Amino acid sequence: MNQRTLKTKSVRRLGLLIAAIILLVLSACGEDLSSEEAQAISGGGNSAYCPQTITSTFVGGNGGYGNMFDVVVGGSNLFIESMDVNDNNASGITAPIEMYYKAGSYFGNETNSGAWTMLGSGTITSNGPGVPTPLPFAVNLTLTAGQVYGIYITKTDSTILDYTNGTSELSVYADDGNLSILEGIGTNLPIFSVLARPRVWNGNIHYNYCV
Repeated sequence: MNQRTLKTKSVRRLGLLIAAIILLVLSACGEDLSSEEAQAISGGGNSAYCPQTITSTFVGGNGGYGNMFDVVVGGSNLFIESMDVNDNNASGITAPIEMYYKAGSYFGNETNSGAWTMLGSGTITSNGPGVPTPLPFAVNLTLTAGQVYGIYITKTDSTILDYTNGTSELSVYADDGNLSILEGIGTNLPIFSVLARPRVWNGNIHYNYCV
């Protein structure tokens, strides 16, 4: 279990403990709370936190400025918290990066910037090729059960993100039962330009499936 997951779970447990103390104090003071008020104090009744990480691969073998690919959601809504990429830069080197998404497949919208919504931009600090480098912003994206979403992650300078040659565009490359990562394309600069296909995005998706 990584430090991000441990920290998030600790914060959530602390919040539940504080809520329980508030309820005890109010009860001791004679406050008669309705079930709705008690539920609101305790976090709406949904205290479950189910962190999970799905990995495509970090084998690399090829690279470009970015990737477009689809994810397919299983039978439960998901909340993507953060993501990691496979950065080709040496450890400690920084570079600008952006992330976009769209409801529905990327396919047919590779060059249509108006179909996409930006989720974040910032400067990554590379951990080196072949290992996860976290995106420098929280993704905070809710995905609906049974739906397909297009993801686009791109550098905006002349440095490279590593990816892997694919075999069949839009075929499932990784699947953990909650979320599938499909083979996509490599992208070029300027942004929303196609470089090569099929290509497999290298990275991790960290998500919560109890939402």
